[in-house]
Amino acid sequence: MWKALLFVLTVTPILGDGKFPTRAQALSRIFPDTIAKSHTVYLTKDEVEQAKKLAGDNTPSIVRYFSVYSGKTLMGFAILDTHRVRSKRESVLFGINNDGSLAGTTVLGFAEPRDFLPSPRWLKQFVGKRLNDELRLKKGIHGITGATLTSRAVTQAARRSLALMEVIRKRK
Repeated sequence: MWKALLFVLTVTPILGDGKFPTRAQALSRIFPDTIAKSHTVYLTKDEVEQAKKLAGDNTPSIVRYFSVYSGKTLMGFAILDTHRVRSKRESVLFGINNDGSLAGTTVLGFAEPRDFLPSPRWLKQFVGKRLNDELRLKKGIHGITGATLTSRAVTQAARRSLALMEVIRKRK
């Protein structure tokens, strides 16, 4: 019985009906009572290199991100990062506070087997993390037993998202 309950609690996606949240639902969970404005940015070669150096991984040159407002007050930003885990894709929304720390992390899509899906509890450890050595596996981020590739992919996506926002915010 307890194994079945544990399975449901760790493998079922964030919504109880087995569906993943929409981008709007995820944004409202990370930044309640806010409105998001979408932006598309085309990074220069130098900006891509800066982001790559900060993230420690390749970064795209075209970035879509969201500014999140409560009234006229900028509350933070969000980036949707879609990446390969093993052989299939995962999409994760990262909320980023104005101070550059992670506000929240939500999986919006996961094509790998559900056994490898990161749980909401595991994702909570990203809250408050910044783009430093704490945002690395076995440093400030604990891995997922039996889902090492997922752990690596989400952690690297978090680093990539923070690096991209840091480079984009330097433009202004």
